[in-house]
Amino acid sequence: DNVYEDEGSEIQQPNEVTVHIVRCRQLIRTSRTLASKDTSNPFVRVSTTFESKRTKTARRTVAPVFQKRFSFEGRQGDQDLLVEVFDSSSGDEEPLFMGRARLALKEL
Repeated sequence: DNVYEDEGSEIQQPNEVTVHIVRCRQLIRTSRTLASKDTSNPFVRVSTTFESKRTKTARRTVAPVFQKRFSFEGRQGDQDLLVEVFDSSSGDEEPLFMGRARLALKEL
């Protein structure tokens, strides 16, 4: 078995990608609170072709700290790792898109 350890001393399997979502900065303000302070309720979604995972929603902030790790098994056909930020809407509305980064898995 080829098993590798990353700097966090977590065991990582071959063909596995681990993503550490640390924080976001200077996000757009999407809502106004009762205290008249513009804010957002952001979350991050990380996806490959076959799998998608997300952070919890950070409430009332434009500078959330997530400190969340996700691991994805590398599968044939996976080409990109997509990291997207959304604002969590209230009610039945779709989350509001805030930004995206696309990383080529072959370069990781």
